[in-house]
Amino acid sequence: MDAAFGDVRRPYHQLTGAGIAPLPVQRPIPLRIGAAAARGYARAGRLADGWFPMVAPGPALDEARTVDDHLSVLESVAAGAGLR
Repeated sequence: MDAAFGDVRRPYHQLTGAGIAPLPVQRPIPLRIGAAAARGYARAGRLADGWFPMVAPGPALDEARTVDDHLSVLESVAAGAGLR
């Protein structure tokens, strides 16, 4: 989150005066990660405070909301990382 406030310079992008306004009330600011594959679910479970499906609206989104495979991966990785 070094881009939350200030300047960031990387090989492929540059942010000047980056910030969040208005500032969120909740501290620390929660990190949500979108994922649509097992590696992404594992990353979200290991690092994030929440997950949202990276699925287009329609039948695939409805399926993503009901499939327990996604949640079981997230929960097991989070538990292994001591987060849940």
